[in-house]
Amino acid sequence: APIPHAVNATLHTYKATPRLRALSALNTTVPSQTAIRSGSGSISTAPVQRPALGAVAFVVAALCTASASVYFESMIKLRPGEEHKKAASLWLRSIQLCAIASVIAFATVLMQGTHHHSPLHGFSLMPWLCVLWNGGGGLLVAMTMKHADNILRGFAQGFAIILGALGSYVCFGLKLTPLFSLGAVVVLISIPLYGAPSCVFPRMPAALSSLCQRPL
Repeated sequence: APIPHAVNATLHTYKATPRLRALSALNTTVPSQTAIRSGSGSISTAPVQRPALGAVAFVVAALCTASASVYFESMIKLRPGEEHKKAASLWLRSIQLCAIASVIAFATVLMQGTHHHSPLHGFSLMPWLCVLWNGGGGLLVAMTMKHADNILRGFAQGFAIILGALGSYVCFGLKLTPLFSLGAVVVLISIPLYGAPSCVFPRMPAALSSLCQRPL
């Protein structure tokens, strides 16, 4: 580097003391070693990824999400043979679930600590709008599961991911891969196929059953 060499030349010209010469040598050695390590790539700051652990975490998260969705659907719908009973209202179930979530959120706030600020520190207009938006989205999901089913709610999430990706493509120039495009097409086709009434495709179940009964 030019600056350490200039410093060394100046110190030798004016007969610097041994302490200054030692500092000069250190000033020359440290940038050189840093340049060597950076060039060789022996020191890397990239995060270490574990695909196997990530796959296991993905499967566990999927199982937890599916189990919670099925349990919530069972809470707001009557089971077969219980038509004479009166199901709990959607608002009551939402309040019950929010009470449990509020306890967990409050425990999280206590664990993080609020010594210097109040729990609502930084809640301006935009955070409150996000809270209202998420609350309204939760009610829409609950209504979807009550009047439709859990599988259609999953299709809605997939469609939301597609819309978000298209918005990122338009606004931020996101690169859409061919595999993502194929998945988006499959999701878009599967939504009307699952949600359509049986009269739209009357011959499809019979054709599928006859196909399954054919000998291999």
